[in-house]
Amino acid sequence: MKYTGQYWMIIAPFMKKLLAKKYVRKVAREYIKKAKPIYRQMLAQAEDIGAKNPMAHNVYMSFAFMAIWKAADGAITPDDMRDMTRELLEMKIVRTVMGSGLDVNKPGDMDKLSGKFHKCAAWAEGHPKYRDKTWDFHFDDTLHKSGIYYHFTRCPLNDYARAYGYLEILPVMCELDYLLAGLYHARLYREQTLAGGGTVCDYWFVGDQEQKSFCGRKDVMNKRIWDIYAPIYEKAMRGDRKAYGLMYERIPQVIQGKDVLEVATGPGLLAKHVAHAAHKMIATDYSDGMIREAKKGSYPDNLTFEVADAEHLPYADNSYDAVIIANALHIVPNPQKALREIDRVLKTDGLLIAPNFVNHQKGVVSAIWSKIIRIAGVKLEHQWSTAEYRAFLEANGWKVVMLEEMPARITLAYAECMKQKKG
Repeated sequence: MKYTGQYWMIIAPFMKKLLAKKYVRKVAREYIKKAKPIYRQMLAQAEDIGAKNPMAHNVYMSFAFMAIWKAADGAITPDDMRDMTRELLEMKIVRTVMGSGLDVNKPGDMDKLSGKFHKCAAWAEGHPKYRDKTWDFHFDDTLHKSGIYYHFTRCPLNDYARAYGYLEILPVMCELDYLLAGLYHARLYREQTLAGGGTVCDYWFVGDQEQKSFCGRKDVMNKRIWDIYAPIYEKAMRGDRKAYGLMYERIPQVIQGKDVLEVATGPGLLAKHVAHAAHKMIATDYSDGMIREAKKGSYPDNLTFEVADAEHLPYADNSYDAVIIANALHIVPNPQKALREIDRVLKTDGLLIAPNFVNHQKGVVSAIWSKIIRIAGVKLEHQWSTAEYRAFLEANGWKVVMLEEMPARITLAYAECMKQKKG
């Protein structure tokens, strides 16, 4: 790749400041000094995709971060680099410099963003010399009813990282896509990346104010039911105060000072009781109505409520120290997919807290309450025993470190899990 100092001159001063804040100024100066020749070397080694390629900025920007990581010779962990790159890209001055002025929530701006991506694809087609070296765009307007979808089967960053030993830091570069999407007021949803061992890197962009992104899916009726049920959910759960009380005691102990995500929060009962112990917590639900209910009343300042789908979480890889999904896996249409998403956003040594109703037909009270739920329109997709629930979690790549039955109208199996080591 042709050398240009443009991106280095933008990124290096900000990274120097962030490094000095995390370490000391002397160390920061040393890393930046060592990184510059590494950056030049990386560009010399990389396949030339064309300096005028509209996608070339991805290489120049990512290489600047990767060179600094390399210069530290292991002293900067991927998590450290993840935190610093996020902080840098969230700086107002950086967002102003890198921003395009687009807001894809506004009429016409989504088409403009789509046009930018199509121009990138057209540039590659118009330059045969670089076509087989650069990103290959595959658009599909039929896959989703809103937003923009495309995927790549080839990524120059992935090719370089695998050839020259940068694969450990590459996922952090992939996560920049989520932050960059924010410059367009968009949310990025993805299921796989080449860096993570997938067959493609997929991208689905929707407006960050869009809450109906998944309309047309088979489970849309379930969403409407939960929207209707939201105002009375808290009253309906009062009969299980004892089980919830036990969770309110246990969970703060294991999320102390951590960054926490809750999936399927409902009206936020659990989140409001445990968030005080976390460093920060985001509680999400697929139902707009549930989130409206959750935002009512008082709750800790470190707690945020957002609409999000358990099967398509709009968060970067390795973002959270702990993820909570309480009493939801048995009603999620594809719990395996939800667990894969949780695995993606959870850090390597992170904790999954997954209490779930089990033994739905064991005992008169459980059987009656399960029937009431079905009559109300809530479909119980899965009905596990405690042993079957453990087996389900283990079969999907989780090591169950704690599993305890708690008394409730339908028995609650409280589970804490860690990721199983792969390979």
